[in-house]
Amino acid sequence: MSMRNWNLVKASVAGILCWAFLGTGLLATPTASAQEFIDEDTTPDLPEVPRVKREKIHDTNLLLIVVDGLRADHLGTYGYDRPTSPAIDALAKEGVVFERAYMAAANPIPALTSLLTSTWSCEHGMLNAKSQLARARFPITQRYHEAGLNPLLLTSSVYSYAVPPIGRAFKETVVGAPINGQSVDDVLTKQAQRPFLLMIHKTETSVPHLSAPEHTAGFKDVPQAVRDELAARLAQLAPKKKAGGRSDESDDKTPATGLEDIAAECVELYDSSVRLVDDHVASIIAALKEQGEWDNTLVVLTSDHGFGLGEHGEWYRGDGPYDELIHVPLIIRFPQSKFAGKRVSETVCQTDLLPTLNAALKLKGATANYNVRGRDLMPLVKGQELPGADDFMVTTIRMNPRKLITPAQRARGHVSVVAFYGPWKGIWHREPGTLELYNLDDDPGEQNDVAESNPELTLAMKAFARLWRADCSDKAPMRIRQRPQMKRLNR
Repeated sequence: MSMRNWNLVKASVAGILCWAFLGTGLLATPTASAQEFIDEDTTPDLPEVPRVKREKIHDTNLLLIVVDGLRADHLGTYGYDRPTSPAIDALAKEGVVFERAYMAAANPIPALTSLLTSTWSCEHGMLNAKSQLARARFPITQRYHEAGLNPLLLTSSVYSYAVPPIGRAFKETVVGAPINGQSVDDVLTKQAQRPFLLMIHKTETSVPHLSAPEHTAGFKDVPQAVRDELAARLAQLAPKKKAGGRSDESDDKTPATGLEDIAAECVELYDSSVRLVDDHVASIIAALKEQGEWDNTLVVLTSDHGFGLGEHGEWYRGDGPYDELIHVPLIIRFPQSKFAGKRVSETVCQTDLLPTLNAALKLKGATANYNVRGRDLMPLVKGQELPGADDFMVTTIRMNPRKLITPAQRARGHVSVVAFYGPWKGIWHREPGTLELYNLDDDPGEQNDVAESNPELTLAMKAFARLWRADCSDKAPMRIRQRPQMKRLNR
């Protein structure tokens, strides 16, 4: 690193530390007992939604497909070399592929809520099925229903409709499996109002040992006995009961057994389940074409989390902050296939989806963008630069509100914040006060932590992550809208 850039880094670090100290007193080490995950204080109240003339969507449908547990790197359009996703790959060629998209939370319920509200889990408060959505956090379903879209839901997951007020906004809800082209044809025939917002939540890839077909062309068969063994051992991977609000030594002595000896079978089952979902996506697209709705439908395909196949000791869902679990596909196909073939390499977050859809649907008023945290990504879609491209940015927060015991809790604590600076990915763990640092250009598998060899960047990321977390609560809109400026390091 040149002396000039080293001085820039030192100046940036000093600025962030000074900002943190003067603004929030963050130099004191936070602990789980001293700082709650969600501030329960109800004052001051958030401002009400601005009373302005409601904008209307007149001629564009919105199809939002959320595939539970779908890894980006197991799709052909993201570079996978197995035949898991011909239909999704074809969809990607008609649309825009975001190569580095990240879920906003490391667990399904808060991640899905962040996706639909463009807010963070430390704001919206939906940390588990018993939570209540914080005030003034308005999901896509509610916003677009008010804008004239007929909200419909097809799901095989209770979580996509049981979360109030997200579920209440749907005019028609169909729960069951499989969700395919026939399901779409049935609901669109029954609900004739146009334009529509159709959300589809599929779960096959989150439970591949249950959903993968007995035989899938191009993949090895996995005997039922192995599937049963896998199911039994997965039960042992469940987090242990909470232990008095902190990691307890006795609970920590029961680590997960792992699935390394049947890892190959896990991959076969997972890839087979991806292909099953892909077949369903193909039939859904065919149904929309048959209904005459395809050309004027904006399609989003994404996931609420990834899937662990043994990397970093994570199996199945997990709550790790590594790419196999938080890097998700994000494909947006615009009406008339506008921007077809565009690929965006910049790092983005699922909180960016709502403001991007608002821009694509030409909703620019105060109501449409009220209290959103994400960025409008349409400049990137159009080949332009996004303001703040040289800033630090947070993509993901991992929270363990019930303080459940997992083998990784002693090293990670109960809160982690994932921040990016160009290709550099930092993972700050609050309770131990540590930061892992990876250069994803050189180390996409996150196997070589280079924090010690990059002390200036490590210190800057730590300070930024701590300030960001301290500023994120459900009490008031976040002050950190634009991240602190810092010129790029020589890499």
